[in-house]
Amino acid sequence: MEYIIIGNIFGIIGLIYSAVAYHKKEKKDILKLLIISNSLSLIQYMFLQAYTGCITIIISIIRNIIALKKRDKNENIILAIFIILYIVMGIITYNSIFSILPIIASIIYVIGIWNGNENIIRKTGLINMYLWLIYSISTFAVAGAIQNIILIISTHIAIRNNREEVCKEK
Repeated sequence: MEYIIIGNIFGIIGLIYSAVAYHKKEKKDILKLLIISNSLSLIQYMFLQAYTGCITIIISIIRNIIALKKRDKNENIILAIFIILYIVMGIITYNSIFSILPIIASIIYVIGIWNGNENIIRKTGLINMYLWLIYSISTFAVAGAIQNIILIISTHIAIRNNREEVCKEK
């Protein structure tokens, strides 16, 4: 029981970083905060023994670091490697229909991060969050579920605010 509590504490701290990330204006700032948030979520899922989530998050951290450093939008071979990694990891760690949700979420999100602008990252992030919400509920990751609910609301607000800013600029 104490492992669940400790894990969820890390998830709550990660929530703070995620909530701020999607309100950032620059892609690099979004990715930096998501690296911190993902690292904390990794610890959360390790304590909860949710191994599909752990492996998915490890790949996501690496993905975000590479996306942060990449210079050419056409580095699609690296993108393909990430998608293959997610699929292989999903096959290896499969234990229920719920365990494939992080895989689907991560594939959608890696495509958004790889070639998208800040708004595409936010929108694919929403799909990611909805799927992770279901996974968190299925693994009893209370902080993860709360985190995703808050992030879904926060990201909808960020998308709306971004639309309003774009309209004001025109």
